[in-house]
Amino acid sequence: MKLGVLARNLFIDWFGGSTRTNRGLLIEVVKVRRKFSVELIPVVDEVYWTIKKGKVCRDVVNKWANFYKEHGLLVNERLLKQYIGGNLHRDITSIYKRELMEYDILYDPILIPTADPGLTQIQQIVNPVHVDLIYLKQTGGKLMVLLIGTPDIPLRYNWLLKFTVNYGFLSPKEVMGLTLFIARSKSLISALAKFRDRVLLLSPSPGALKNINATNEFRSVSFYPFYAVDERVLTISTGKKEDYLVFFSRGDVTKGIFEIPKILKLMRRYGCAYKLKIVSGFASERIKRIFLRLVDLYGVKDLIELSGVTGYVSDNNKIDMFNAVSKALLTLNPSHADVIPNVVIESLFLRTPVLMYDILGPYEAFKGAKAIFFTPEFDTKKIALAACNLLENYNINVLFNDEKTKEIIELHKDWRLISNRFISLVIDFYENKALIS
Repeated sequence: MKLGVLARNLFIDWFGGSTRTNRGLLIEVVKVRRKFSVELIPVVDEVYWTIKKGKVCRDVVNKWANFYKEHGLLVNERLLKQYIGGNLHRDITSIYKRELMEYDILYDPILIPTADPGLTQIQQIVNPVHVDLIYLKQTGGKLMVLLIGTPDIPLRYNWLLKFTVNYGFLSPKEVMGLTLFIARSKSLISALAKFRDRVLLLSPSPGALKNINATNEFRSVSFYPFYAVDERVLTISTGKKEDYLVFFSRGDVTKGIFEIPKILKLMRRYGCAYKLKIVSGFASERIKRIFLRLVDLYGVKDLIELSGVTGYVSDNNKIDMFNAVSKALLTLNPSHADVIPNVVIESLFLRTPVLMYDILGPYEAFKGAKAIFFTPEFDTKKIALAACNLLENYNINVLFNDEKTKEIIELHKDWRLISNRFISLVIDFYENKALIS
């Protein structure tokens, strides 16, 4: 049996937490695999377009392709050649129609519409073009999909309206992009539903299914945890705390970066002013400029310390970032788009409590853990009050001495159980066996 894996953003050093988690799972799977081989399938992704723009060296792609092969994974060489050459997007349907016939099961580790500027947004909404759909239409094979990416946000327009009210005047480009993303995602999921008998959704959290309104549409099974913590976190000392908060999600509008200045101003008003260190990178220079204008507007320049990074934090700076998190009193994470955030898991391992909005993915998975605090989404007053209350009654030993918090940490320690679970799901789905959540 041959498992084909869509290698979305895997031929690069780093493109967000999913690069590490998907890479880690696949390497562990081939160490202990039984009954099947695993082949990476290059796809038109964000990295592909950065290569075409000359922002990523093609040698980087070859480096990672060789890395995967050295670790026992196969790579579709014909598609890799077109990926590097920048020709993969020219006729997606014809190219993949030929290539996908050899896979018994296809695994999509990030459910997201095709990243192809050549296809108009309207085309993608009316008639989505996606490797998952090409596979289901052209073969009798089965598709497994991990619910991250599109399921990070609710595919509902009432949620989008709230988001627009909060951010439309600050970042209309992102709001318009999000509007079209939701429409394209809904169309993709509707198209996949036509093949529901051959599709299995792997759900890291019940909230992911709710976000895409697929609770009853598809066959699904729990896949939690679906990754182990970054092993570098385990090398960090978790000793004395210092008087500051930390933000280390990507500095993007959906991660709540624009709410940080207002939250800090409200905390000062409530009598608990604390410095906050942003130790991650901004999504773009434009987002950074808007953020700095908000810092001036809310008068909290004295409370903000920036790393100065734009883009993703490099591997060389990860240890410094984790050290900063370990010394912080609190991780402030007002994100609007997440399922099982790496920043939450990493914070818990570093004995730093987390304050975040009650978005469905994390809330459904983590509710009940004393070291994770939830407040209503978009309500900056309540999250500021919660931060003050936590900091005024701070007891790290109490926060980390409950069973739910300990369970979350324990579940994310070791890849072996996670990879064995994945292997069992692949084999059972292929052999039509009963799937156990």
